[in-house]
Amino acid sequence: MSWWGSTVPPTGPQGTGATWVGVDFELLVPGRIAGFRLYQQAGNSGTHFAALMNLQVLPVGQLQAIAKFEDNGAPSTGWYQAWFHPWFRPQTNQDYRLAVYFGFSGFFRQNNALAAGDVAHNGISFINSWQSTALGIFSAAPTTNKNANAIDILFQPD
Repeated sequence: MSWWGSTVPPTGPQGTGATWVGVDFELLVPGRIAGFRLYQQAGNSGTHFAALMNLQVLPVGQLQAIAKFEDNGAPSTGWYQAWFHPWFRPQTNQDYRLAVYFGFSGFFRQNNALAAGDVAHNGISFINSWQSTALGIFSAAPTTNKNANAIDILFQPD
């Protein structure tokens, strides 16, 4: 399961340079995170990394899992996933941050999707999104916005 499901994000590609793209979320039901995915345009090459941080464990932003997306040159526009082993078992009702590095930018999103507050799909609640060109995303909190960035959690509920 995932927050986005089969939905195609309506806005993008965005940006012109290297950037971190993120979403803050919580899980509403117990389960395991099997990996991450991102929506990218055909031909968008370059390595993408995803990092999962727990925002409520000290030190804040403690790294919980990391995955690397293979550079396949995105033969078609769509969702691409990265898996990790072992799967990560998060706590419910804790805030997590998913950060994906886009080396050449080109991320997608749905503008103002979170304007009315948190939005839940399939047991995953998106709280905020953000973009940052700063390298220190693990130590400094980025400025959040109410867009839904097209990065996603691959979640298996119990």
